[in-house]
Amino acid sequence: MNHTTTYDDGSIKRADITLMIPAIDPNETQTISLITSDAPLSTEHITLDDVLGSGFTASIALENKGNIVGASIQEFIRNYQVRNIFSGPICSKWQMSGPFIATAEKITQKNDWYFAVAPNNSFQGSFLANYISSSLGHQTCSIIYDSDDYGTSLFRSFEEKARSIGIDIKNVWTFDKTDPRFPTQIRQLISQVRSTSHPGIIFVATHANEGAQIISSLRYPGADCQVIGPDSFSTNAFIKNLSKYPQEKTRPGYYSDGIYTVTPFLADFNNEYSQKFISSYVKLFHKKPSWVSACYYDATHIAVKAMQELEGEEKIRHNRMQIKNVLASKYNIETSEQGVCGPIFFDKDRNVKHPLRVCVYKNQQLAPDYVQYNLITNPMGEDNTFEKILNKQLITSGDIIMNKMRIVFSGIHVNEISNFDTQKGVYTMDFFLWFRFQGEFDEKDITFLNAVSPIQLTKCIAEYKNKEAVTRAYHLKEKFYTLLDFQRFPFETHDLSIKLRHRKQTSDKLMLIPDNDEPYLNQLLKIDGHKTVVKIQGWTVGDTYKYNGIVSYESSLGIPVQYHLKRPIVYSTNSVTVRIKRNNLSFAIKLLTPAFLLFILFFTVSLLHYRYHFHYFFSLLMVLFISAIFLFKSFLIINVSYMLLLQYVYLSLFISSSAGIIIYIIILLLRVPDRYKKRLSRYLRALTIVCVFAILYYAYISYKPLNFNKFVHVYKKHEPLNEFNIH
Repeated sequence: MNHTTTYDDGSIKRADITLMIPAIDPNETQTISLITSDAPLSTEHITLDDVLGSGFTASIALENKGNIVGASIQEFIRNYQVRNIFSGPICSKWQMSGPFIATAEKITQKNDWYFAVAPNNSFQGSFLANYISSSLGHQTCSIIYDSDDYGTSLFRSFEEKARSIGIDIKNVWTFDKTDPRFPTQIRQLISQVRSTSHPGIIFVATHANEGAQIISSLRYPGADCQVIGPDSFSTNAFIKNLSKYPQEKTRPGYYSDGIYTVTPFLADFNNEYSQKFISSYVKLFHKKPSWVSACYYDATHIAVKAMQELEGEEKIRHNRMQIKNVLASKYNIETSEQGVCGPIFFDKDRNVKHPLRVCVYKNQQLAPDYVQYNLITNPMGEDNTFEKILNKQLITSGDIIMNKMRIVFSGIHVNEISNFDTQKGVYTMDFFLWFRFQGEFDEKDITFLNAVSPIQLTKCIAEYKNKEAVTRAYHLKEKFYTLLDFQRFPFETHDLSIKLRHRKQTSDKLMLIPDNDEPYLNQLLKIDGHKTVVKIQGWTVGDTYKYNGIVSYESSLGIPVQYHLKRPIVYSTNSVTVRIKRNNLSFAIKLLTPAFLLFILFFTVSLLHYRYHFHYFFSLLMVLFISAIFLFKSFLIINVSYMLLLQYVYLSLFISSSAGIIIYIIILLLRVPDRYKKRLSRYLRALTIVCVFAILYYAYISYKPLNFNKFVHVYKKHEPLNEFNIH
């Protein structure tokens, strides 16, 4: 019996009861009686671990023309969300949910109706072999793979590419998780791997659960083997399975730190399409999207785009064929549809091909590696393409060519904000700035997008080197400007920011990633990463946001014949924003007290008897002139191209009193009995009061953060600021 609800005294109001009864014949009736008993209820309920350990198996498969997409109960229990409905010693019930995702080539081969928006295993295996050679510098490797379709397809493509580019494959081990001897296979495999000297980097081509089991045995104290895994290692299921082991649970990263993996999507890589997706996803679910969510979004996006191109109202068979043809017509970068994971276009087998993002685990979190690859949109426009491939500046996977992109981690820690001028939108920031990178990087080419005057990075205050990277830090105190949002003035909030980019390297060559690595802060700069910004007089300092993005400029690239064909030049940006809120209550009281007194006068005279109509008239006239004066003064305080809350307050009084005066004069001039005038006067007063609240309600519902690409601020006694377009 499983309790669902109880009475206040603890007695059972409702419960789920499970019981076992003897087998009965068809149409046989058997009476079941419930009797009271003092015997205690059993606390030994059936759990998910019991299900996994019982040997029970169940699976679902979707088949179409020999192509099968499937999932098993074991996989869902281990890797995805499971919700308990009820549990007991005889019966337990759960609800499971998870995706049907397939990256094996068999899904799309010889089936014109399947299109894949995630790179398949063949592409993935080839890409990983290229990466460990060209970026990680390994020329020796070993392979562990699962004998199912997923593991086998990864192994074959990886092996083929590795041998073609000269990587020495020292060992290959495999296992079959459906074999009853699977535990013995794993023990023998681990023993052989441990006994192998210098196996090179180990490619583990398995699902998340088996991968976690292998990793927990390979990453023992003193072991120095480097591991790289497929996209299954970048799922939440991988860390969830590793966290079942005590060492990983008590010290996050014990097994996972340093493991390389790939993912079709990483939230740290922004373009104008992915930024909108990420911000909407975070706003809705309060966490960053996974690559699974991103791929589902792309699949839905490209399907909707294809359906929007349907012509006419034909039969469903014709519409399906038309949708398939639209998808098939996207066969190269020129015909592609932009998605959050990259450009969506399909090869002859209807598979998408765009570079995967390589990540490294640190404290159970994925961080991008220092080298990534981007798709070359026009390989014929590259100079010395073949030579660059030989020098490993370019890599190939299938029939696409990718160029190398550097990752530089950039960190900003704001210490103090001072001299905040709300009239000019200018403020002074004292902050630490550092860059973490591999190889050579000239940070003197960094430019600050919103600096009042050019900033030169000349004096490095600290430098830290280890086998992984170089970190250089600077201490700066400079003036910056921002466009301020005064819509809620005098209760407004403002975002004070620092925005920077590289002066020369575009986003396809260099990506700036926010660095939130607190050990570096403490070790290099002796500061606390959680330390808040020094308070600003008259303002409350809120949260600090660190993010990257892009900035774009239009250019004809200096080609005279293309002056009319301006192309966007895109740079990666890194930003930190400190949100502040005005807390000067006396300032708000000073501005709103006249409005408060006018409201009292306005509502008071609305209660006067009709015979005091001249008092009512002159009171409205007074409200009209005083509100007009303060409304005019509010425009002098801040001159912007949108309405302020303060202006809505006085505007509501001005419009309502104006309307009241005009209508009241009309009522007085009407040649009707006084009893009708009294009735109309009551309606008028109610109408003017409703008018006040209607305008204030409109001010409330119409508020939304400004798009600064559309609004222009005009600050008094301040020269126009440099234009820039931030996405």
